[in-house]
Amino acid sequence: MMLAMPLTKAFVSTKKLLGVLVFISVCLAFQGLAVVLFNSRVHQNEDHVLNRPVRIPDNFHVEKAKSLSYVMQLKSTRRTLKFFHIPKAAGTAIEHVGGAQMNLPWGSCLFKHYPKRTICTYPPSNFEWPRNYGWWHLPAQLFPMGGSNPYEGAELFAIIRDPFDRLVSEFYYICQLRVFEWRPDQCNRNRLFEKDYMNEWLQNKLSHKDFDKAKTYLQDNGHFTPQYNFLVTKNQVRMVDYVMSMDELPTQFAGLMDAYSLRIKMAKKKINAARNSTTHLEPKDLDSVTVKSIQKVFRHDFDLSPLFERNPWKKTA
Repeated sequence: MMLAMPLTKAFVSTKKLLGVLVFISVCLAFQGLAVVLFNSRVHQNEDHVLNRPVRIPDNFHVEKAKSLSYVMQLKSTRRTLKFFHIPKAAGTAIEHVGGAQMNLPWGSCLFKHYPKRTICTYPPSNFEWPRNYGWWHLPAQLFPMGGSNPYEGAELFAIIRDPFDRLVSEFYYICQLRVFEWRPDQCNRNRLFEKDYMNEWLQNKLSHKDFDKAKTYLQDNGHFTPQYNFLVTKNQVRMVDYVMSMDELPTQFAGLMDAYSLRIKMAKKKINAARNSTTHLEPKDLDSVTVKSIQKVFRHDFDLSPLFERNPWKKTA
């Protein structure tokens, strides 16, 4: 199932779909009226023969009101565009450009939470999310929670990343985090450049992951949730409208912003990058055991884009 589609095609197909929905809604609105008029015409013909007056059904006005009230619920066919933040897939960078350039609350900025972030312009809400957890790292299908759903009524876009590259980035991101009372140190920081240590650490993180249980999504702040689980539900319902690959992000992001008439450009400098390619370990440093674990836990992620290789050594060869 390839989800990283060309954005122009995705946008055009979405516009066509919205047009179809509007057409269907209008048809529904006048369906009852058409049936009534047809029946009235039949009765009229019969009445003409029998010389009897035409009688409008008693429920005509009730059915007409129901149909019109349904159509009136469709306030607009153009929904707001919001960003869904998949961990370690350029999420912070997108939040920064959206907030800095147009004051848009994207990703984590959709949640009124603590500690607050200076880049965020939080949407008005009386609901405050519990502290010290990244609720924006939970799949959209798990909402609403506490009666609140920040994604309601919006079209979502997200970014996906090569699974091997993402996991190595997770290793460095988590192991270099600032230590707080609610976020204890999980790593031996003296061994961050040792291949054996990185492989051992990742294998431990990926063991016993059961995403049939909701609590699994809460582990490690959602950082080890497969990308596929953010995008598609178990019943194959697609939760994110536009999916872009980090490998083609500048072009695809520009196309989506143009489609929505948003004057936002990607920053040239990386934000929240966990490593650099000159000094840190890379996917080619993963051993066969770790690779098999990643291939198992993130098996559906490799199908999201033809650019995602199932062999990290082949990609760097």
